[in-house]
Amino acid sequence: MAASSSSASSALFGGGSSTNYGGTAASDRLGIRSSMFASGYRSGYGGSSGDGAAPYIAEFLGTFIVVFAVGCIVLSPGNPVWSPVAIGCVLMAMIYATANVSGGNLNPAVTFSLGLIGHLRWVVVVRYWLAQFGAGILAALCAHALFSPDRPRSVTPIPPFTWEYAVTAEVIFTFLLCFVFNNCFASKRNNPREDANQFYAVAMGFATVAGGYAANRISGAAFNPAIAIGFFPHGGRGGG
Repeated sequence: MAASSSSASSALFGGGSSTNYGGTAASDRLGIRSSMFASGYRSGYGGSSGDGAAPYIAEFLGTFIVVFAVGCIVLSPGNPVWSPVAIGCVLMAMIYATANVSGGNLNPAVTFSLGLIGHLRWVVVVRYWLAQFGAGILAALCAHALFSPDRPRSVTPIPPFTWEYAVTAEVIFTFLLCFVFNNCFASKRNNPREDANQFYAVAMGFATVAGGYAANRISGAAFNPAIAIGFFPHGGRGGG
């Protein structure tokens, strides 16, 4: 009974044997092609090295586009009312674009959560972080080259809120993004290989929109360390 219970629990997020999905060998995970497992997603515990640098390039490009879009949206002189919607749409599009190559993390916090649940090998977590943070810094530099002379911003709480409130808001809504990603994308119960869902990126987009409207006037609504690290040294404010 105990062994059966343990087996059921370990089957929720990663692990399991390889199988054939849509004519392509894939892990037991959720119907994502084997290229994802070459990047370090676990099939049992491992993955091959068949895709080389492709997953890391996908994470770099996807994160760059998301962070650059955030910079353009926040630093431009346009009406900010629709900013969270625009950012949510960009994130949704890039998750769909990169999901079959790298998993479409595009957020170091999401990558860390996948490591915690045993769905991504830690060596790949670190490599993804390097790609994501590098992309965030480069994207912030590009956005500031366009807008910072006219639209200076800083990564600080939005008055009258203090750092305590800002950090609390960031933790809560970053947790929301990780929770949604893990349950809509990584969970085998909610996304079984025989009936893989296609709404995981939409769910992430809506979670970003909701968090953006809720926390934008408190913390700036970054919810992504690549945005915060990318903009902080250059005086920019990330988020929704």
